[in-house]
Amino acid sequence: DAAACNGNDNASYREINPSSSYNLTWVGNTVRTSPGIMAWEAVDQNVRISIVDVNECQERFYYGVSVGDNGDGTWDYHYAFYNLNMHDAIGAINIPHAGEIPTGVNHFMAPYLPGDHGYTGGNTDDQVEWDQNHDGDVLSFSTEEFSLNEDAHAIHWQSMGTYSFTSNLAPEAGEVEVELHKSGGSIMVATT
Repeated sequence: DAAACNGNDNASYREINPSSSYNLTWVGNTVRTSPGIMAWEAVDQNVRISIVDVNECQERFYYGVSVGDNGDGTWDYHYAFYNLNMHDAIGAINIPHAGEIPTGVNHFMAPYLPGDHGYTGGNTDDQVEWDQNHDGDVLSFSTEEFSLNEDAHAIHWQSMGTYSFTSNLAPEAGEVEVELHKSGGSIMVATT
């Protein structure tokens, strides 16, 4: 399937409605050949999802951004990076942000199950928080380098990381640097 360039359609999503008693009710039909990150764009008109094909048609990740004006001179920025099937996981995100340190800086990644990730079999002890750093020009989120920990909590295939903050800087077009965990390379992606 992947050799015929059809490997990027192997994800689907379906909305659920959770109740207070942890029961899940299906809502609507399954959206085939589209990963769950696309549901964000489907329900929020401010969201823009982009696709990055790495290694021609055989590896892909998605990224999304939403910027909301708080009406008080600040904006809320939300980013999501979803690795569909890229072997070289995402190990760092670098967002241009010159000036004051943003507030409410946060990120989230779901924990992995034992043996569910990594290059050596995985280890749930390696699920440490990503580091956050603002050097005056760039807001960075990163996990441990591959050379230090092959099983660091990078964004491996079929997983997603989300990043958010509040800033007094208005949105403008720019590029975010996505650092690859295993190879140490990086990809610049155009976004807000």
